Amino acid sequence: MKSNLNLDPDGFAISAYAFIKFMDHEGLLEKISKKMSTLSIDNLEELNKVSKEIQDIIVQTPVPPDLQESVLSAYAKLCKKHGGNQWYRSEAVHPGGQ
Repeated sequence: MKSNLNLDPDGFAISAYAFIKFMDHEGLLEKISKKMSTLSIDNLEELNKVSKEIQDIIVQTPVPPDLQESVLSAYAKLCKKHGGNQWYRSEAVHPGGQ
């Protein structure tokens, strides 16, 4: 992709397939759906509480071993190519860095 779009610096992306695989791992999607099933969008305090609980569930859920290996391998190649640790950016929580 870099050669076609002339992008710099090098990097890698996590695919939608990997996201779905993570969400299916250990019933994560079901746990989140259960939390949201009784949620009232009119209650801001409840929204904030459930949002935090869902964030905690996601953070505490281990990444599937094969997915973890793939990400760490891609990251190690990036570090080896450019030396040292590299930065990452996620649009998942705050699109556009907002």
